[in-house]
Formats: sequence, C-alpha cells, structure tokens
Amino acid sequence: MDRWAVEYKDQARFICVGCAGPALATKFGNELELANCVNTYVPRGAGPFWGQLGCSGFIMLDANLNVVCPASLAFMQVREKAFEHVETLLDLLIESAGGSPPKRARLGAESAMVAGMAASMEGGA
Repeated sequence: MDRWAVEYKDQARFICVGCAGPALATKFGNELELANCVNTYVPRGAGPFWGQLGCSGFIMLDANLNVVCPASLAFMQVREKAFEHVETLLDLLIESAGGSPPKRARLGAESAMVAGMAASMEGGA
C-alpha cells in the first residue's frame, strides 16, 4: 500500500484502518513500513459494520467518497491477481477523472510480505 501511495502521489489516498485495536495497527504499520499512507484504527465494536479489509479485499472510494468497490478481489483467494485488480480499478478511476495513472512493474516482494502477515494472522486468529 505504501508503494501505491508513492506511485499514485496526489491522484489517490491510501488509508490502512485496523479494526482490532492500536497494537495490531501499529504492527501492520511497522512491518509494512507504512510511511506514505495513513495508518489508523477504530476501537473494537466501533465499525466498520460492512465490507472487508486487507487480505480479504480493499474498499475503494471515488473522489466524492462514494463506494465504487465494496471489496476488491481477496489476496487470500487469488494472490497476485488481487493486487493487479486494485491497480486496474485505481487506474480506471483516475482515467475516468481525466488523470494519467502511473506506469509500473507489478508487485513482487511486497505481496510475499503481505502473504506472510496473512498466514501469521490466520494462525493467531
């Protein structure tokens, strides 16, 4: 997510919202080295009350904060294709707003890191 925040610069904002308290949000921030996106949390029981986050898909909003994708493809189901799906949706949103999406190489090591974190969460959940 942090790499996307750099690549998309002022064309998109990336927010990582933890739903299991500040400790897990801090762990994600540290392990994923989130320096260019917002990393926050909501207290347990405060929401979100719909949708799914992270390894099971991303929630995507347009510039007017309308939900355009309640859940992208889940990394836990389709691996690399999940990240490609997010990039495709972002690129389409930017193009529809008259922007020019970044040219990039597809994810590699970053997805391996997310896979490792997902596996450790499944074991501890």
